[in-house]
Formats: sequence, structure tokens, C-alpha cells
Amino acid sequence: MSSLPPRPDTVSFAGPSRTERILAWSCFPLVGAAVLWGAETLAGPITELAWFPFQGVFELVTSLPEPQVTLGVLAVGALAGAVVAHLFLRDQVKALVSDEEVTILHGERSRTFHRGRIETAFVDRKQLVLLGTDDRELVRVGDEVDRRRFRAAFRAHGYGWCEEGDPHEDEYRRWVEGLPDLPAGADALLRARARALEKDDRQDAEQLREQLGELGVVVREGKRKRQYWRPVRPRNTTEREHTPETGDGAEG
Repeated sequence: MSSLPPRPDTVSFAGPSRTERILAWSCFPLVGAAVLWGAETLAGPITELAWFPFQGVFELVTSLPEPQVTLGVLAVGALAGAVVAHLFLRDQVKALVSDEEVTILHGERSRTFHRGRIETAFVDRKQLVLLGTDDRELVRVGDEVDRRRFRAAFRAHGYGWCEEGDPHEDEYRRWVEGLPDLPAGADALLRARARALEKDDRQDAEQLREQLGELGVVVREGKRKRQYWRPVRPRNTTEREHTPETGDGAEG
């Protein structure tokens, strides 16, 4: 967990590189325009296939004047591609790391944590995790996090970084209903979260993860959406509270 000395008055960014952002904003609109242009080109032959669906749409396209229809198709395709690029980049995990705080951006949600709340950071199962000073997970986000980029950003400002992954790896136990050693209310939340995972309701699953954290339970998923949990040490109510989480929006 060793770290480099912090660099004052700087903010490091971790997330999609400038090249990746340029490629997304360039390629997705081009692909969208190309796909719709191809569909427009095939509209004539398709109208001769009575079994093909959406005949009305293709007949409308062939009835429109040129070059207006082609220009319109290209514009709509490019716009659709731009929307896809926006959604793709929005779903990438991004971090703004300074000497004082860390801001995590994911989807439409922004969360900021004061340095004093953060014990260490690491990547676990391709997810970025910030671990608090009381062993609670402050955040666990992402699906394909680039370990190298985030490690560089956190170490540049002197934050702890656990290269081996989760330092509590050996403490996790598989959840099954009715475990006697779970805190009161945790079993019901884990059942609800299991249902959310089955439905691929990521927003609900994340909200339930946070509620479990308030009960002192850290949870993560394994294969086949199985849940694994570990307890955290009890909060020390005599400790000074750190700056609370800010800028919390709805998960996208």
C-alpha cells in the first residue's frame, strides 16, 4: 500500500483517455450514419419483398426526393451515433483526484470523498473500490476499470493503493438466507438485492448495497450473481466525523 509523496495544487484525471473520447465521438456517429445510409440504399429492393417488416417505412423513404432524403438519413444516423457515444462515455468510471478529495463520476452520479475518509483504493473484479477508514466501502463502481490509470492518479497524490486487490479478500462469506450472524435487517436487504440482481436492476442493487453498508455489511457479487458479504468493525462514535459525501445524484 505504499504511495508517492503528494503533488500540491494539482488534480489528476483517471478514466477514458483523450484518444478514446475522440474515437467515441468520431466513430459512433460515422457508424450510425453508415448504417442508416445502407438501409436507405436497400429501401427500394426491400419494398419488393412483401414478407419484410416495416414496409411502410421503406415505402416512405423511396417516395421522398433526393438528395434531401439521403442528407436527412445521414444526419439522423450521425445524431443517433452521437447519443450512443454520450451514453457509452457516461457509463465509464472517471475520477478527479486531488490532495484534499476524490470525486468519482459514474453515469449521472457524482460522489466526492474527503481525503480523511479514504483508507485505500484498489481494483477488485474490474471495479474501482474506495475503502474507508472503518473498513466500509465508500464506493464500488464500474465493469472494466483500467487499473493502471487509476493507480497512477491515486498514487500521484499520496493515497493508499492496494495493488493486490481487496485487503479483506479472506473475510468474505457466501450469503444464504437465514444466517444467524448477520445484523438485524441485513438478511431482508440481501434477499431484496438478490431479486434486483436477477432482474439486472443495477440502480436498485446499488441502493441496497449502500443500505447494507449502513448496517455494517459489505457485499459484492460472484459468479452466477451469488452474493458474498463481510462484516465491518463497529463505528467509533467518539471519532471526529469527516466531511460527508456530496454531490450525490441518481445512478444512471
